[in-house]
Amino acid sequence: MDIHSLSDFLMEKHYVEIKEDLDNLIRLGLQLESITTDGHKSILKAIKKSLSDVKVQRCLVHIQRMCLLWLTRYPKHESGQQLRGLILMLLRIKTHNDKLFWIKQLDNWYVIHKVYINEKTFKENSKRYWYTHKLLRRSYFTIKKSFT
Repeated sequence: MDIHSLSDFLMEKHYVEIKEDLDNLIRLGLQLESITTDGHKSILKAIKKSLSDVKVQRCLVHIQRMCLLWLTRYPKHESGQQLRGLILMLLRIKTHNDKLFWIKQLDNWYVIHKVYINEKTFKENSKRYWYTHKLLRRSYFTIKKSFT
């Protein structure tokens, strides 16, 4: 079994187990209003199948941890340094006003660095390209998606 087949097998096994747990909670009469998750694909798939009307949100600790990993401890570019600073402030959001202020700062960051994070690198002699600052871009859009 190659690594991709093993990964697919484990993802499906995880999905089946999570879906079974959710179905058991439903059978017990538990009415869920929301679920906070780390964002794992198999968990999201199980929620969609079993509880499609329940609000799902990403855990801020997991978002912060992943973004800090992608940005590294000492980003070289100013845009990475600034985004890292914003990410470190995530867990300090306590009120609705804190959230609005933080989102405004994130939006301002994007306006300033939009061109940079959308830079593309093109492979010569082909039509293929990729985003030059992939991890910075991934960090921004992971956060932005979680606050929509």
